[in-house]
Amino acid sequence: MEYQEIIYALFAGISCKVYDDFNDNNLIKSDLVKEILKGSHWILITLVSMNDFNFSVIWYLLCFANYIANPKEWSPPYETSGIYLYPFLILLNYHTRKYLTMSDIIVCILLILSLGIEPFIITEEVSYRKLINRFSLFLSLCILVYFSSYFNISNSIQKILYYYIGYLFISLCFQVYILYTEKLEGTNSSIEYSLNGLSDIIFNSRRDSM
Repeated sequence: MEYQEIIYALFAGISCKVYDDFNDNNLIKSDLVKEILKGSHWILITLVSMNDFNFSVIWYLLCFANYIANPKEWSPPYETSGIYLYPFLILLNYHTRKYLTMSDIIVCILLILSLGIEPFIITEEVSYRKLINRFSLFLSLCILVYFSSYFNISNSIQKILYYYIGYLFISLCFQVYILYTEKLEGTNSSIEYSLNGLSDIIFNSRRDSM
């Protein structure tokens, strides 16, 4: 696989998840930044998809599985438009179709199952359970990429793996950031509560002594 294809796939996953997490949590205030993230993802995913039917159809099946399992996340117009528009890229790339290896098929089935089942098992947006699940999947994909030649995984499916490695890396960073922030806020609240309680005790003791 060419080095630039790896970069395109990684950054396509990264741009997708950056927009997804930041937009869902209202961390992006600028409409311009939102449009830049949307455009960058479409440019990158188009570059990765061109002349690669296998990547195109498998990536779409993964997205569609998550769309069926988690329709709420796909309800915004931008996400929904991708479900209708991306098949045109699949048709344009039809002439580049190739046979999948047995390893490709197994990896694809596992990815489709994980993306389709996770929304039913983990419903919370941020949690330690989700963090552990995403880290396990991230580590598994990294191992698959490292041993891809040994497992006879084709370039098309490797690009899928790189895409989701970038996606999951941002997801992990976001989960850690939010959980740390919530813990810090909880600690500060406890300290503030303790200080308020201490001040009440001091104030009441002074008032009693008077």
